[in-house]
Amino acid sequence: MKKQLRYMISSLAMSFKLADISLVFLVLFFTACTNHSKDQKAALSERDRQKLTNDLHQIYIDDQKSREKVSIYIEKYGIKSVEVANLGKEIARNDSANLIVIKRIIKKYGWLSADLVGERGNMALFLVIQHATKSDRKYFLPLMRAAVKNHAASAKDLAFLEDRVAEEEGKKQIYGTQIGFDEKTNKYYILPIDNPNQVDQRRAKVGLSPLSVQRSEWQIEPN
Repeated sequence: MKKQLRYMISSLAMSFKLADISLVFLVLFFTACTNHSKDQKAALSERDRQKLTNDLHQIYIDDQKSREKVSIYIEKYGIKSVEVANLGKEIARNDSANLIVIKRIIKKYGWLSADLVGERGNMALFLVIQHATKSDRKYFLPLMRAAVKNHAASAKDLAFLEDRVAEEEGKKQIYGTQIGFDEKTNKYYILPIDNPNQVDQRRAKVGLSPLSVQRSEWQIEPN
């Protein structure tokens, strides 16, 4: 539940983001991201690999540090409080700084696998993109798809990005990862899913637990 909540609260920071990346950078990123892990290892010295690992691990920590406070602040002050708004601004500043570094890394090295930079380092790439702007997420989506095909990114993480982009484009989500919050009832709910009868099969293919488990974690009653 905490992991999914951290994915959701990035919307608090949306209005504070830096400008979108250009299409030129997208093309460069896509080309770089097609490299396999073996090619990346050959291109990286051990010193560079360790520095990238350390940098990405720190980005992971920075990304999560403020987000750990979100549910506490919402429960204590209310979702529309000044305290939550200020926390959103703090998260936005961190997100913007982290995104600059992630763009530079992906442009130069492609999508670095967990074999190269560890699980946290690899997840940092996804988290920063998931917490970027709507346009950034759409731009990075094909890169992450390619990374999953090259076994450099997690299919489970990609499911969250696929659903996030679909929801932002006014489409139904595929895996049911995106959760909404009803301010009137103070309850969470699962955003619309395409072909919901087949959702658990789709979730299983990418390593996600059944939707009933997610409902239980979020205390969401079945429709």
